[in-house]
Amino acid sequence: MLSEYERQRLQAIAQTFAREDPWLARRLTSPAETVSSRWPDHVAHAAFLAVLLGAATLVFSAVVALAGLVIAIVACWLWRSADLSDERPAPGEPGDGCEPAG
Repeated sequence: MLSEYERQRLQAIAQTFAREDPWLARRLTSPAETVSSRWPDHVAHAAFLAVLLGAATLVFSAVVALAGLVIAIVACWLWRSADLSDERPAPGEPGDGCEPAG
């Protein structure tokens, strides 16, 4: 337990902080057994925002992966549906491979 001098010193420190940080003042003046384990609101809000940012990142990553999959499927479909046989010259045209030697 605290001596009377230590208790008075903590009271003076708590009064100094009470104007700027009431939560810290309560923590300094409360006995250790009765101090609530509840986090201060700004820590809880920061944790909530971190979880929200993580969830948003996962959703964004899933959307990007799905878009990449759709692009790959469309590219494969276009590649397979391209009729490459029409690029050869018709028989009798220059470049058909039947030019006379000489």
